[in-house]
Amino acid sequence: MVDYDLFGTNVKDNLGVYLKTDQVTNKHLVYFLEIEEWGEFKDEEVERTDPGEVLPVNKELVSRIVTMKTTY
Repeated sequence: MVDYDLFGTNVKDNLGVYLKTDQVTNKHLVYFLEIEEWGEFKDEEVERTDPGEVLPVNKELVSRIVTMKTTY
């Protein structure tokens, strides 16, 4: 919904895959298939098209994503 430069690509009006909302920053993590990049957005910067509905192609993608953990 807003101009957002993601490594040289303006993702405004692009569809992305919502993954989760960060508990610390309260930003939404979104993946853009077309440019293969992630972005973090505030509530007012995104619009969820079909909350609770996940397309089969996106289910497969999301099933392979693991949250990064820091280990020592």
